[in-house]
Amino acid sequence: MLPILIAFVVHYPIKERWAQIQAGAVIFVVAGLGGLSFAVWPTRFHSLFHFVLAPFSDGELTTKGFEVKGFPGDQPDVLSMPLRVILTIFTYSAVFAFVLAAINALRSETPPGAEGERRIPDQTVLMLLGPFTACYLALLVTRADVYERYFIPVLFVLLVFLLRFYQVNINPRLPLLSAAFVMLFAAYGVLTLHDVMAAGRARLEAADTLRAAGVFRGEIRGGFEYDGWTQIELAGHLAPKRRPSLPPCVGWWDSDSPAIRGRYQLAFSPWCFPDSDFQPVEYETWLPPHRRKIYILRRPE
Repeated sequence: MLPILIAFVVHYPIKERWAQIQAGAVIFVVAGLGGLSFAVWPTRFHSLFHFVLAPFSDGELTTKGFEVKGFPGDQPDVLSMPLRVILTIFTYSAVFAFVLAAINALRSETPPGAEGERRIPDQTVLMLLGPFTACYLALLVTRADVYERYFIPVLFVLLVFLLRFYQVNINPRLPLLSAAFVMLFAAYGVLTLHDVMAAGRARLEAADTLRAAGVFRGEIRGGFEYDGWTQIELAGHLAPKRRPSLPPCVGWWDSDSPAIRGRYQLAFSPWCFPDSDFQPVEYETWLPPHRRKIYILRRPE
């Protein structure tokens, strides 16, 4: 949502005295709450600190790019700390500018973007998006596990209302900075998706290397997707999902594929198990570090 929120920063009336007072008050309150949290809950503050900086997540999109779930080992960071700080400043500034714009819009008698503009009636927008949003949220809250990616459809709905609010209360057109952020995020998405696909090809190459050496597929742990297909080939179905207490170095997906008796484990880095006699498979990525490896580790018998 940042490409839209950043538009509120561009049109924030920072030269006005009242706007400066508002911005200063927001910064003072946020800094005060942050300092108080650090003083009262230092341990908890440190554990949650990575949520304070962009990309504000430990789900699919993290400092490591599109993190591959169900595959062991540590991936390198692709977002450096300076980049995270810069993106964090942009994000906080955009959110604060939007909040202040929303507060000031309540006092405005004639929204600047409302005159002479053809708009879809509010009732029409609610009829188009309201039933879907209500049904989707109802289904969402009934799930046992909720992940960040489940909110993507809701974010789309919020984007529509956010754009509408901006057009009516701020300006009919978005600034060029919004287009620049759209292009920036699009480029980042393409780069990270390429790297995920490159890692997937390297994982398959490592597994094929083992197969060519005579290793049975049921003795290879190659990650969630590879193991899932192996389980289906061997048993005809995935095992019912169970979440028993697992010993160290055993992935959560192991309980879903009990037909696999892995002697070899593929991983992003040396992880828990010793190296095998097979050399790591190297692959190239577009985001740094550009040279990475898939390791073939030996699991204990």
